[in-house]
Amino acid sequence: PKVNSNDFKLEILETSALEDITQVVQVMEDCSQFGISFSLDDFGTGYSSLTYLKRLPASELKIDKSFVRDMLHDTDDLIILNGIINLANTFQRDVIAEGVESIEQGLILLRMGCEVAQGYVIAKPMPMDEIVKWVKEFKVNKKWTARIMYNYKSIHLGNYFTYAEAVLARIKKEQELFGEYGPNKDLYYIINHPSPIEELNKILEIPSIEGA
Repeated sequence: PKVNSNDFKLEILETSALEDITQVVQVMEDCSQFGISFSLDDFGTGYSSLTYLKRLPASELKIDKSFVRDMLHDTDDLIILNGIINLANTFQRDVIAEGVESIEQGLILLRMGCEVAQGYVIAKPMPMDEIVKWVKEFKVNKKWTARIMYNYKSIHLGNYFTYAEAVLARIKKEQELFGEYGPNKDLYYIINHPSPIEELNKILEIPSIEGA
């Protein structure tokens, strides 16, 4: 089947990447010429260095599940998570949390600015023939959706006059990137709404979220 190379993202272990960083960087740059992107897996378990992070052309950091597992009870893990998320933002990298197994973990990650995760609370491993059906039927937890919309309220306006316009631009970008399989596909109807700004203004006026 024809697959766009821009849809490929290869995972590379942080520890493996550091064994011969010069060669790894070269291979990654060569693959990037074809539109292939990279995710730095198990981030935080190796010898993390700002120099290495600067050199490795990875578009995404995957936070190792060992920091997520006990985040509700271990303050040190929370501090590490917050540090990695801030680091990813500083270096303009996407960030994804591994091993999310509860709604509460997801909420805290959202509050810290991590909006992408994987784990049993979202889905367990499944046969290939079940994946398409799951993607079409999957609904983001309402608490997470509310938190995401709350996060939208703090989007930097940039060239937009209102928050609603900035949010609409972000939703359009997400649809462009993910299509019908986007994590927030329930919001895509707004794009074709006859009055999208008015509709967004209604949605953004959500009740305050406990602990926000």
